Amino acid sequence: MNHVNVTALIFCSFLLFLSLVGCQGLTANPTQPTPVNPQATLQNSVNHIIFMMQENRSFDAYFGKLNDYRAQQGLSRDADDLESTFTNPADDGSQVANFHLATGCIYNTSAAWLESWGDMNRLDPANDKLLLDGFVHTAAGQARFDGTPDTKGIRAMGYYTGDDLTSPYWFATQFATSDRFYMPAPLPTEVIRLYAMAATSQGFVHPLSTTQGHLTSTTIFQLLDQAGVSWKIYSVDTGSDGKLITTLRSFQPYGLQQESRIVPIADYFTDLQNGALPQFAYIEPAYLSGRDEHPGPNHNIWAGAQFVAGIRKALINSSSWKDSIFIQTFDEGGGLFDHVGPMIDGQPIQELGVGPGGQQAVGPGMYARTRRSSTCRIRTASRRRIFNLAIRPETLLAPASACPSSSCRRLPSRITSPTRPWITRPS
Repeated sequence: MNHVNVTALIFCSFLLFLSLVGCQGLTANPTQPTPVNPQATLQNSVNHIIFMMQENRSFDAYFGKLNDYRAQQGLSRDADDLESTFTNPADDGSQVANFHLATGCIYNTSAAWLESWGDMNRLDPANDKLLLDGFVHTAAGQARFDGTPDTKGIRAMGYYTGDDLTSPYWFATQFATSDRFYMPAPLPTEVIRLYAMAATSQGFVHPLSTTQGHLTSTTIFQLLDQAGVSWKIYSVDTGSDGKLITTLRSFQPYGLQQESRIVPIADYFTDLQNGALPQFAYIEPAYLSGRDEHPGPNHNIWAGAQFVAGIRKALINSSSWKDSIFIQTFDEGGGLFDHVGPMIDGQPIQELGVGPGGQQAVGPGMYARTRRSSTCRIRTASRRRIFNLAIRPETLLAPASACPSSSCRRLPSRITSPTRPWITRPS
């Protein structure tokens, strides 16, 4: 399978905010659309762009029941989510179906080079045939390697609902949301994040820490410097070297010369209060403090989603909200199931479909339904993502082996949807 179309996050993000100018997204009350200023352009309406990329979630695992949530708001079911039940074969010969996760934590899965190819075709990763049948298999292998209990890999097929992630689902319904998530290449977090800053990994497919390598490519921040655009990187956690964590230092020598513009996340909130937000803000995730939404025994998805909600809320309550665009995505799917495959040789998406002959790949150039979603689709290059169908899945509870600890077996008090007063644009 030749992934020629490895569009980078950096440029897809630009496509995202350019598209947002003419896209109202999904509104809670479609009979009262947000007024559009016909004279508005990106140049005269937007002064701030905030970019944040969380960790290791596929669209199906995170927003797999977005249509159910939309239907509860009286909206149409036009997102490409888990409208059908899909399965993956386990190594013991059984089939594992999509199920509702009853835990905020799951054991880790992997989006590394070999595992990502295995997700696409379990028994023959080098084959061009896209099956999307290896998620359970690779999750099982990861558990055996890590010494964790879910050696069947069932966690890879789990999903959350709007009752679990109320704030993310609410925002996804209120604003423009893509139901196609892609990553630029089948690579892990550390390498994908290089693309977010420079649209390339310069050939690296493994974390730079394993090779002590670095990149010399031009980053988006250098282009911003050349254009006279102000920027800051807001970082949450401090590494073992005593410095705030950022991918920018992987680009040398430039990244090593920008310490004054790599600042604590507390400065983000202060800058908002003081009307001093830069024109471009890049927010690094809370890797070490467990709020990046990454799967893992000490990472609760609820804590990460709540952290992001606080960052959004601070922006919406600030004077910068009226002329800002906030872009949030995930770096990659983390080895969690998604029924939409990657672009292949620049052709239309291959997807899994369910029909009389069972589960099968559809495409390129063919789709399992004729009516395409009217959702405002903005294609970001973050995780692999793809498609839906028509049979309602049963809601299942996660087996205990998928849950890291008793404290995570049940979701804690869930994130409540924000009240409408602070979602109103300031005049």
